[in-house]
Amino acid sequence: MVIAGLVIGDLGFRYTTASTKVTLPNFWEYAGFGVNTVIFLLVGIEVEPRLLLQTIPAALLAIEAYQIGRICVIARMVEPLSSTVLPLGIIKSSWGWA
Repeated sequence: MVIAGLVIGDLGFRYTTASTKVTLPNFWEYAGFGVNTVIFLLVGIEVEPRLLLQTIPAALLAIEAYQIGRICVIARMVEPLSSTVLPLGIIKSSWGWA
C-alpha cells in the first residue's frame, strides 16, 4: 500500500495545477509539524516531574562536559592558526598541552 501510494501520489502530482503544486507541499509540511508537536506533548505528559527533577544534575553535568570539550577543541585550533596568521607569534597559548 505504501508503494502504491507513493507511485499514485507521484503520478497525480505531475498532473495538477501550479497552485496545487505549491499548496500541497506546504500543507504536508504544516501537517508534519502538527503531528510532531502532538507527539512531543504526549511524551512530555508521560514524563514524571519527580524523575525529571532527579535527572537535572546529571543533565547539567553532561552539558558542562560537552561545553568544556568544545572549548578544548577550539583552543587546539586557535593556537596553530595564530602562529600561521601572525608570523611574529604575538598570540601564544599559555596552556602547555594545547
